[in-house]
Amino acid sequence: MGYTDGIQCGMIQRMLRLLARTILLLVLLAMPASLWAHGGGTPQLTDVTAGPYRLFAWTNPEPWRVGEVHLTVAVTLPTAEGSAVPVSDAQVQVTLQPLAGQQAETLILAGREQGGAGAGFYEADADLPAAGPWEVEIQVSGPDGSGDARFTIEAQTATTLNWTSIGAIVLVASVILALVATRRRQSTRQA
Repeated sequence: MGYTDGIQCGMIQRMLRLLARTILLLVLLAMPASLWAHGGGTPQLTDVTAGPYRLFAWTNPEPWRVGEVHLTVAVTLPTAEGSAVPVSDAQVQVTLQPLAGQQAETLILAGREQGGAGAGFYEADADLPAAGPWEVEIQVSGPDGSGDARFTIEAQTATTLNWTSIGAIVLVASVILALVATRRRQSTRQA
């Protein structure tokens, strides 16, 4: 293997790594919001009073878009000592109401995370039908009482990835890369 063959081989390897990273990024961007959302997101409520409880809420993706959206709610109960304990036996209902247009409201019963670090956390997924401002109401009820809190969030229009076009581009780029590599090897062998 000559000097120029080593340079070309290194260049091809760098190009293939770049192509692999690009494909990985596209796959990650196309993942459903609910796979990204668990355990975090953009804070919407932070230590807000809802009856006897204190609520925290996070949303994903950022920004919310038409299509699948996710909400994580943490419910705590203040103690006499001034700290808070997670509440894992509450019922949490989320209502999404558009503030513009004629869309109907969406009701979701938030599912409870099971034990351990998930104690006191509730997860909800919804399919937003329209862009625009939405009011999100979180109603919580449990052995200590009930309460609710609200926030408003703007949903953007949907973005979609055209997998056929992406696949075609990746295929064409791979073929071009292979042709360039083959030609360079042939030209260096002839020289």
